[in-house]
Amino acid sequence: MWQNSDETTLMWFGLLFSILGIGSHFFTVSGEVVPGMPVHFTSAQQMTGHFLDRTAQCLVEVNYLRPCRHTLETLCFYYALETFHARMAEFSSYVVLGIMIRVAMRLGYHRDARHYPIISTFDGEMRRRLWLMIFQLDLTVSAQVGLSPMIREGETDTAEPLNLLDTDIDEGMTELPQQRPYSHASAITYVIFKVRLLRELGSIMNQLNSVEPPSYDEVLRLDGNLLEAHAKLPPALTMQPRNLSTTGSVDLVLRQFALEVTFQKSRCMLHRKYLLPGKVNPGYRYSRTACIDAAMKMLNIQITFDEASQPGERFSEEQWRNAGSFHQDYILAAMIICLDIARGTRPVARANPTTEEIDTTWPRNERLHALEKSYAVWKKSSSNSILASKATEALRVMLKDLGSCQTITEDTPAVPIPSSRSLPRFGESSRKPHSCHSPY
Repeated sequence: MWQNSDETTLMWFGLLFSILGIGSHFFTVSGEVVPGMPVHFTSAQQMTGHFLDRTAQCLVEVNYLRPCRHTLETLCFYYALETFHARMAEFSSYVVLGIMIRVAMRLGYHRDARHYPIISTFDGEMRRRLWLMIFQLDLTVSAQVGLSPMIREGETDTAEPLNLLDTDIDEGMTELPQQRPYSHASAITYVIFKVRLLRELGSIMNQLNSVEPPSYDEVLRLDGNLLEAHAKLPPALTMQPRNLSTTGSVDLVLRQFALEVTFQKSRCMLHRKYLLPGKVNPGYRYSRTACIDAAMKMLNIQITFDEASQPGERFSEEQWRNAGSFHQDYILAAMIICLDIARGTRPVARANPTTEEIDTTWPRNERLHALEKSYAVWKKSSSNSILASKATEALRVMLKDLGSCQTITEDTPAVPIPSSRSLPRFGESSRKPHSCHSPY
């Protein structure tokens, strides 16, 4: 390739730049020193920004709206790098994801490779994997911004990828091997089951955003589907309460955490509408109990992960994955508990049929203590994270209102909002040709 760079597509260089950018980003957040730092850079962070800019330049020069080979992969890495680098606002991230989805659909990723005989067995399976990742991002980010998923189920028939290791497939294969059992919890196993949970979350979001509110029978039907999807998780991917077993790898435990958070978040979103009505209406007792139970389990996951990330603990070398402790899903859980406790301190018109049940499972002092510990987790990173700073301030105000015994200070430093940078305007380019080949 280097001997004849004129024959190498510019988009291939964009893909290379994006991979180098992600690698240098991981060095930045891990605190490790990059071996053999290039003389043009003073830090890994500066190098990350440089590769991010070069990736965007390649996407624009080739014109990502006329996708060719490597365009979608480069867009995906660009999106990941922008998200890691925190240079896009949440909704800007959602818009860029929309571009990725439309590019993928234009390239036919939403249709299974079996419809296209020209696509090789290997490429077909890789397309399924890439589409699964995009589908996962759509469900996750749409839930974060409170909108329905952009990909509609009736528009795609791409099959799930098989549960295979990378070593099980190669470019010269003519047929796929028998997939491994799901008890073999590989990286692709995790993604497959996470998407299955997220599909249920997508159904919940569609109902929440519907102009016609769903009936309570429909809510219970969605709850049953969610519980069924969670029950089908392989034992290796099922998290035990507050369990950090030393028998599994760190990667495996983190996947268990992520799947459990996805499940509990879905329960919160489905039932939170009935949190307060459930205080006075026995018909909504199940929803109130489920909502508080899910929120408390999420806060316990946040606290457990933070404790295991302290120096000398099991996750102390995994600080680059700080999303385990600092994720907006935990804010949702904290707000649910705050709201329930706050309303619980005020008189209600009728007897509360669920008070005794909730106080038995999650006593008020335990709920308040979980909020205080969550506040402490957020506060530790409030000086260098916008999300953590906002969460700290919100929890500080609410804990003060709840009369928390913990000392709540008001000296949370403000975090400056970074400049938002994303892809240039659609089709914008400094060069007239829109060729997929390098001009050099």
